[in-house]
Amino acid sequence: MVRFNKNYYLVAAIFFVAFIVKGFYKSELKIGWLNSITVLNQYNESIKVQKKIDQERQRIQNEIKDMQDEFNRKSKELENQALLLSDERKTEMQKELQALSVKIQQTYMEKLGPEGELAKRQDQLMQPIIEKTQQVINKIAKDENYDWVFDSANGAILFVKDKDKYDLTKKVIDELNKGTKK
Repeated sequence: MVRFNKNYYLVAAIFFVAFIVKGFYKSELKIGWLNSITVLNQYNESIKVQKKIDQERQRIQNEIKDMQDEFNRKSKELENQALLLSDERKTEMQKELQALSVKIQQTYMEKLGPEGELAKRQDQLMQPIIEKTQQVINKIAKDENYDWVFDSANGAILFVKDKDKYDLTKKVIDELNKGTKK
């Protein structure tokens, strides 16, 4: 059975409304679409940024791997010498292992977590690329007289010519607020 995600239904509904609007206005409606993921994967500047991010990710992963190797080495050392060590020394080594384990987890989250250094760096490097991509989409849409441009990667509307002409937001709010007080 074929399953459609919510973006498919959103795009289908927008196209349906667009064709109805076209029928009411008896004018030609020009609709375009693109896949922003493909654009970013093939845009040279984006590729360069992704390589930088991948290199940084690898460096951080190597740093964390070195810490994990140290943890494994110390853990094996504790295991091998457990019978020879005093209770005090065993407890001390267990605390060191626990502290190292916490440090590994903290380092991972601080550097590779969703709010970590790498995510922030990627956002910082990608923001100008995303802005430039949006500018180019707007330019092409205006130059080639598109009314709507959709992103098939996520169902977003990237460009609308004469936004007010197609925007029903105010009409819906006015209708909802009829007969009610502020």
